[in-house]
Amino acid sequence: MNTYVHGKPATEVVVELAPYIAGKTVLITGVTPSTLGAEAALSIASAHPSILILATRSPTALAATLATLAATHPTVATHGLHLDLSSLASIRAAAASLPADIRIDVLINNAAVMAATFRRTADGLEETLGVCHVGHFALTAALWPRMAPRARVVNVTSAAHKRGDVNWESLDFDGGESYEKWQAYAQAKTANCLFTRGLARRGVLSFAVHPGGVGGTALSRELEAGEIEKVVPAGYQWRTQSEGAAGYVIAGFDPAMEGCNGAYLAEGVVAEMAEWVNDENAERLWRLTEELVGMKFEPESGLAG
Repeated sequence: MNTYVHGKPATEVVVELAPYIAGKTVLITGVTPSTLGAEAALSIASAHPSILILATRSPTALAATLATLAATHPTVATHGLHLDLSSLASIRAAAASLPADIRIDVLINNAAVMAATFRRTADGLEETLGVCHVGHFALTAALWPRMAPRARVVNVTSAAHKRGDVNWESLDFDGGESYEKWQAYAQAKTANCLFTRGLARRGVLSFAVHPGGVGGTALSRELEAGEIEKVVPAGYQWRTQSEGAAGYVIAGFDPAMEGCNGAYLAEGVVAEMAEWVNDENAERLWRLTEELVGMKFEPESGLAG
């Protein structure tokens, strides 16, 4: 079990785990500047990975983060990937565009939509679930032939998953008629936990990470001023971006985590998930998501197609 304490920043955790990061190939989604994805990339870069593959939807945002990496860590190899997680076609094209010899050691599924107005993806799915879960499921499946042996998959979730289970009867909340943005976010974050459990059941090293409350990131772009404080307990200790990204590094590289596959890390510490994050629901969501993306995904058999 890891011994990291609440509040320890990624910059310090990276120093301790540097021998396990050096030479690794890492892919991170959602790396717009002022996000935890970008913060994680900058921290990991200091420990000399083999290559950092950064994937995001906006070419401008991608260029900005790559420029920052080039300026701060000029010896680290990087590869930019245009990826729109709201489009299955974009996901498959992004995966297919990677060099044939790439073998990914750590995949950090970080990109997210939070508390957004009701929208649909290019494939007709409710956007929050479509981007946070379905898109990452499809990406992981599409990348599976490029994953190294004993690769890790880190799914970024939230304590918000404890607000509610998957809305099994209607994933799109009755076509938006019963849509409530925080319940949609809870559904998506529960799905991240269930995907983690499903991967672990199939022998894949996978962890769900709740980074804690971090203010001022691009994730809160659709919130009104002061809105987030209404859903966070009074007196909550907000975390810095580096503190939030620490869990990504622990889940991705700490060798002690191999002993707790499928675990949920809350602010860097292994914790309990909501009661609805169980094996039965993990399998139910897995099969349902396969139907949504139109492909079977069984990583233990190498099947992804």
